[in-house]
Amino acid sequence: MVMNKRSIIILLATLFCSICIGQNKQISNAKGSSKRMTQGKRSISCCINVEIAKIKSKEKPLQLTKKPYKQGSFILDLGTNHIILRNGKKGGKIKDDYVSEWLTQVDHDDIKVYGLKKDKQLYFLMSAPIEQATGLATNITKWLVIDADKKRGYGFNSLSENANLFYLKDNTLRSTIFDYSEDFINNKDYDNMTWEVNYYQIVGGEKKLVKSFVSKCECY
Repeated sequence: MVMNKRSIIILLATLFCSICIGQNKQISNAKGSSKRMTQGKRSISCCINVEIAKIKSKEKPLQLTKKPYKQGSFILDLGTNHIILRNGKKGGKIKDDYVSEWLTQVDHDDIKVYGLKKDKQLYFLMSAPIEQATGLATNITKWLVIDADKKRGYGFNSLSENANLFYLKDNTLRSTIFDYSEDFINNKDYDNMTWEVNYYQIVGGEKKLVKSFVSKCECY
């Protein structure tokens, strides 16, 4: 079949419009998901504030901005593939699975470091977003907690970047971690978002989940 010039122009215009419509639908869907995700973050922020208000500890995490990071007699030096912790002349690299995983997954240009101290207890708290994260992972903050005395690391993934959800009580480090619920991960129902609220403690050198529940997080 021989097509004249006018027919070819019409065909090309039709194909171009089809492509534009498809792209506009994708952009529209992406914007809709982003808007619903933003609304979800606003909902969860309300419950984060509720959890922080429940914490009675007077000791709050103090953000450290000057490198190397100093808290008490301890000095923390953060490299691209290692962490060095010293107390005076003692100390060295911390070799830990949590540390290695955290360092390889986070955006090093957006790391924040905090010190949390009570009496002889000292913890360094480090947070950062996931490097080149996409989808739901863009809302995750990866936390690394370093026990200065035991020179051990503990990792947490949370939907909150608020360091005040980590605190010391009864000589125990405790934290409240927010995560997507399994139901939301499976169904992606942005209009009925649900979250997991997890309470952790560091007991005997181990990270222990002591309580967990699912909530729509409308300030409970």
